[in-house]
Amino acid sequence: MRDFASKQFKTLGTVIGNSLRGIRRRVFNLRTAMIGLAAAFAAKQFIEFAGRLEGVDTAFQALGKTLGGAEELLQKLRRATRGAVDDFELMRLANNAVVLGVAKNADQMAELADVARRLGKAVGRDAAQSFGDLVLGVGRMSRLILDNLGIVVRAETAYSRFAKSIGKAVSELTEQEKRQAFLAETLRAARVALSK
Repeated sequence: MRDFASKQFKTLGTVIGNSLRGIRRRVFNLRTAMIGLAAAFAAKQFIEFAGRLEGVDTAFQALGKTLGGAEELLQKLRRATRGAVDDFELMRLANNAVVLGVAKNADQMAELADVARRLGKAVGRDAAQSFGDLVLGVGRMSRLILDNLGIVVRAETAYSRFAKSIGKAVSELTEQEKRQAFLAETLRAARVALSK
């Protein structure tokens, strides 16, 4: 009887051992497959990011030529945001600002970045998000977006002040002049908000 029990335990031990080896092998194969999938996903993400970076960089280099040099513009934006925004995001936001007709030169863009960073800090938003909101708010002439930064702008007041400064009636302002008026009023209101 003892021999029979001993054989049964050995057989059971062998079965369990084989099962555990099989489970370990499957876990190892699964882990290897997961690592392979993660690596493939990371490579795909990297390739997509590299493509986006190349497009943004190309546009930024072209933009820099019109504003006095891409590297100089990037340096001004870095100083204005005090390094709180990475270069890719700065280039993307600067491109967006030009596309929306927000800034005419590098100094004006740097001032926008500085104002956005400082006001964003006051209302608990990061510098990139604040700069993006400011660019979008001015570009779309949206009081609601600017209000997120504590900037209150009235388009009618902006148009009236600007028209008076250039000797025109408000009804004679072009769309570009209205955008300039809105930008000037936004910067004025931002300076007032910062002084408080």
